Amino acid sequence: MSLVELIIELMFDFAAIVLGLILIVTTQTNNNQHRFYWGVISISIGFFLAWENTEWIFTAIHNPSYQYQDILNIEKMLKWFAPASIISLFPLASLRPGYLNLKRVIVYMLPFVVILIITICYLSSNGSITEIASIDQISSNIHKFDVKLRLLIFGFSILIPLLYFVYPILNKKNYRRISSKMFLFLGFNFLLIGLYSLFTLSINSFIFNGFGITSVIFAITFSILYLRSENPLSIHTGEMNKETSHVNKVFPLFFEIEKHMKEKHPFIDSNYNSKNLAETFDVNEQVIAQAIKSAGFTGFKEYINYQRLEHFKVLASPNSQISIKELMFACGFSSRSTFYRVFSEQYGITPIKYINSLNTK
Repeated sequence: MSLVELIIELMFDFAAIVLGLILIVTTQTNNNQHRFYWGVISISIGFFLAWENTEWIFTAIHNPSYQYQDILNIEKMLKWFAPASIISLFPLASLRPGYLNLKRVIVYMLPFVVILIITICYLSSNGSITEIASIDQISSNIHKFDVKLRLLIFGFSILIPLLYFVYPILNKKNYRRISSKMFLFLGFNFLLIGLYSLFTLSINSFIFNGFGITSVIFAITFSILYLRSENPLSIHTGEMNKETSHVNKVFPLFFEIEKHMKEKHPFIDSNYNSKNLAETFDVNEQVIAQAIKSAGFTGFKEYINYQRLEHFKVLASPNSQISIKELMFACGFSSRSTFYRVFSEQYGITPIKYINSLNTK
């Protein structure tokens, strides 16, 4: 990669950092943990790649003929393993809001921690590192402990993220369905796993640089999506009832909230917030948030928008001749773009087509 290309990639790295900071700052106003943690991920990816590219720029200036000659590099595999383990938890966090707490995250990170401790113990005891520059040298040195350790790290660094990706998608005990953005998320990650495998087992600067570019585009793309949506990877199905609530352990308070929404329609006030709801039930906002998440909603904002959408459908049915704008405001939406976006995401059809379908009946 030329010096100019490295500088361009460095600019993308800084864009990922800036977007991550914006995500974190905006989290303070809506308490969106998904947005906050993706902001941290975006900053981490941008910072790490910026550091790597800066090193390469200085290397290219002082030693233009330098060639990377090492495969199964422990440092690079561990740098991949840690963030890959965390990023692979996002589908689970998306499909089961409120499930991942600090204790569960620690449990999911145990494979990486165990591998890290074993590696540190080996290196600190003056363990030797065999120089390997080709696949043939791996097979010829397979009897050495450090080679076995490096293959173990490589295997687990691929297997663990894959398991974390697949589990929540195969598990049907959710109130949410995966969105098209989830397929994009998985596509990026499968591509990154493939590129990671290639540059870990071969000496190819093109693949390595491709991995860096793909990573930063991945970070920027989903930073933008998290700015647009509270939970872009999945959509609530709207299916929850007391008969099946034991499967996902829905809090009893949630059904009281549901009853209040259907009877009082407080959400028609565009300024209605979680503090107002908490005051109604004389509890703190955290209790309200936990109850809403127990029913599969990402948070108060997603839940209240869902209630507004359902109310829109109720109002539109006998009043299909009334303008969408009037119905939208009557349901509590204050932004046309937000209304159209969340309606299309939730029902897979635009409000205009929905109204037209009512008129043709």
